[in-house]
Amino acid sequence: VGLPPEEQAHAYAALLDSLGIDSVVVFGASGGGPSAIAFAALYPETTLALLGLFPISQSWRFAEEEPAFTRSDFSLWAVANASRTSLGRKIVSLFAPGRAAENWIAMGPEMLSQWPPSHRAAGLTNDSTQFEKLDLLNGREITVPTLINHGTGDIAVPFAQSELLTERIPGSVLHTIEGGTHRMFETHTKEIVQVMANFLTKVTTSPPE
Repeated sequence: VGLPPEEQAHAYAALLDSLGIDSVVVFGASGGGPSAIAFAALYPETTLALLGLFPISQSWRFAEEEPAFTRSDFSLWAVANASRTSLGRKIVSLFAPGRAAENWIAMGPEMLSQWPPSHRAAGLTNDSTQFEKLDLLNGREITVPTLINHGTGDIAVPFAQSELLTERIPGSVLHTIEGGTHRMFETHTKEIVQVMANFLTKVTTSPPE
């Protein structure tokens, strides 16, 4: 897969072509936002709709250094399992203090969704490089139906990014979740799924203009 979001979008298109798929709904969450946005901009004829979940769309950088245990396959596995109980989380926090570590430890076994980190290291390094120089839409326009979900309490990807993104996409919809954080898909699952389902039903059944 290419390094910048545009090259990643071309790779997605090549995959769809090889599978004989001629239209898709594109979904991008957090760091998946740039390539999803690029795909919708570059391949509007293939994109039925663009769905974003707190997507990164403008220049962004990691706010905090991730704790050391997130970079080791064994230590992430060990911390995730130790954090299954409140006592375990307290013990682990003694050895991994700090806000970033606290956020990871609070995930408990959910940390294993990021496992093994050794398989993600190169991608995260590339993301860090590419996201710092993102330019909103890179001068392109998005003409496909677009829905963005974002919470006002998100400290990982600022809510303001989605506000500006929807301002720049004609007819787009921003669904705001007051106080929603970067984990809002876990805390507001039913609401987000219902909003997306309603949106897709509307845009896929509406007669063309």
